[in-house]
Amino acid sequence: MSLPVHSLCRRASAALLMLAALAGCGGGGSDGADGPDPVPPEFTTVYGTQQAGMAHLRLGGDGSDLSGPLAALSSFALTPDGASVVLLARRQAGGPMRLYRIDLARPQVLNVLHPAPVAGGEVARFELSPDGTRVAFSGDLVQDGRDDIFVVGVDGSDPHGIRPAPVTSPVVAGSAELPRGAWSGNGRYLAYLEQIESTGRPWAIYTHDTKLASPNAFRELSLAVPSVGRLGQLAWVGSAAEFVSLADTNGFGHFRIFHKVVRGAAQLIDHPDDPGTLNGSVREMIVDPACRCVLFAATAAAGSATDLVHADLSGATPVVRRLGGPRSAPGTEGVQAVHLDIAGGRVFYAADEAVPGRIEPHVIDIAGGTPGRLGAALPSGWIAADLTLAPGGQTLVYRARPRVTPAGTTIADLFAVRLADPTRSTRLNGTATAGGGVAEGVRAGPDGRGVVYRGDLEQRGRVDLYYSAFELAGAGYRLNEPTAAVDAYAAP
Repeated sequence: MSLPVHSLCRRASAALLMLAALAGCGGGGSDGADGPDPVPPEFTTVYGTQQAGMAHLRLGGDGSDLSGPLAALSSFALTPDGASVVLLARRQAGGPMRLYRIDLARPQVLNVLHPAPVAGGEVARFELSPDGTRVAFSGDLVQDGRDDIFVVGVDGSDPHGIRPAPVTSPVVAGSAELPRGAWSGNGRYLAYLEQIESTGRPWAIYTHDTKLASPNAFRELSLAVPSVGRLGQLAWVGSAAEFVSLADTNGFGHFRIFHKVVRGAAQLIDHPDDPGTLNGSVREMIVDPACRCVLFAATAAAGSATDLVHADLSGATPVVRRLGGPRSAPGTEGVQAVHLDIAGGRVFYAADEAVPGRIEPHVIDIAGGTPGRLGAALPSGWIAADLTLAPGGQTLVYRARPRVTPAGTTIADLFAVRLADPTRSTRLNGTATAGGGVAEGVRAGPDGRGVVYRGDLEQRGRVDLYYSAFELAGAGYRLNEPTAAVDAYAAP
């Protein structure tokens, strides 16, 4: 599982350190027997690995052990100042899952960030605030059968629960969940999901104003989400107390978007061809805080192709429109992956616009117009995914693979398209051994000069971590130790 952790670099300048980049890590290996000699990145990755039955958190490049042996490593995140790592881990077998901080100046010293739970209690997951000074986490620390929400300073100061006294009748008895993206952009509001009762009552979204001395939470979505339904992705609109959320209101797997201003009514945002019929469903959602809009991939009806839809949230009522024409050709699947370029006003997405079943990268302006295909044409039956725009907005990276992989062929390769030359694509990774390939979860480096990715390119039966620079395409610099398989990684 890919984890949202930033990295540091040991040889970096002070400016890079302030940007949470740790300078140039030491020698790794290469994946590219056919390409130029690879180069290391100007930042370090952090990765988790299993060795001799124990988990370790290590720095990429030289493999320095940050954590020492752990019974389990669930997730980790680097503070924006590059000074500390927050991790959720189990130190001993049979012990509780707890939240720790490791200062990079003092590796293998684990500082506990919350009071000790009662026997059997533990932390479930956490979210670091945007400024890196606080951590929100969920867990059942008192063994009362439900998860609660807590906030603590990264330095361990002021640990406290934020779940309020019951605000509904009957008494709140269900568990709370902390979604990804729980913090608003300015770090003031925190959102979480709450099941009103343990059984038979709907889920709801609550927010907490962290600037208030006492908890201030209230039900957010004025719609019924039964216990058979689900609340999905949540995203804040800028730094204000405004967000959008995916919700399955009938339990049939049909997700729709609800736009919510704190203390205001929820508004439905749906595919323009499916206003409230519940036949279609939203697959992916991205928010652009700069224009107060949401971009999403959605179907108009069950079994129909997926369209790209834009919703303008700046007015009293959302204005919803499709980007590009309807994808209605026989066998067309439509949009499969989306990346939004906020600064450039463009949308990058993967879809079978030209040939049904051949999912290729495309670009279209948010204002509308005709989509354009990016990169060389993929072979019939191939799929492009993991679209990533490098900082600077000049290079798009994507992973491509055949829909059905014949025996003895590469599973997936990584490609780059310079937008100044949009019809040409370049393979970034070295030639993979038959059956090897690049795995899901590709991240662009903060300097816009290359990407970090995982893959079993040499068919050794383990996943390695690589960096490929754009100017040295066809070669990958291995960041993990040769004997350490990478379970998860983090890059800026």
